[in-house]
Parts: sequence; C-alpha cells; structure tokens
Amino acid sequence: MEHPHPYVRRNAVVAVLAIHRNVDYLLPDAVEMLEAFLRAEMDSQCQRNAFLALIQLDLDRAGAFYSTQNPLAADAGLQGAFVEYLRRVALTAINGNQPVDGRLVSDLTGI
Repeated sequence: MEHPHPYVRRNAVVAVLAIHRNVDYLLPDAVEMLEAFLRAEMDSQCQRNAFLALIQLDLDRAGAFYSTQNPLAADAGLQGAFVEYLRRVALTAINGNQPVDGRLVSDLTGI
C-alpha cells in the first residue's frame, strides 16, 4: 500500500479487504491499516476504495473519517462512497428500530 503508483495502491486496498474477509487471522490489523492509509492517502480513488473497505469492516471508524470530511468538496467517486456510507448508516438505524439522524438526511440531500 506504499507503492508509488495509485493503480497498485487501489488494488492493494481491495486485496486487504478480500484477505481480511476470507482469512481474517492473516491480517488481524486490517481495519487499522485501512484507517491509517485513508488518512495519509492523497489520491481520491485510493481514498474511495479504502473508505468503501472501511465501511464493510468497521462502520464506526468509517463514520469517524466521514465526520472529518466535507462531502461537497470531494470528487464524484468519493461522494459515491459517502452516499454508500449514509445508506448503510440509515439501514442500520432502520433495522434497529431507531430514528434516522437528521444530519444524515441533510448530508444526503446536499450531495
């Protein structure tokens, strides 16, 4: 995930996700790796892949990253990942019979 080419880093993120989902004992710290990568990465497509992977592995940590971002300033790929995050959070709230946070609705309509 430290390769100079963004194409390789994007695919490395997907590989980390696949390895952790199938054989989680090989990468027990995958969530921490993805979170650190997400905070340090400058390429928006690499950020998108890392954020989507983080959504699947740890929704709370994805929320911590989302809260530090401005969804309107992100590029289209990252905005799509933000919409996916908001969808997952809303579904989690609905399935848990909890009200959907108003901020999520306003964020979704703003994107």
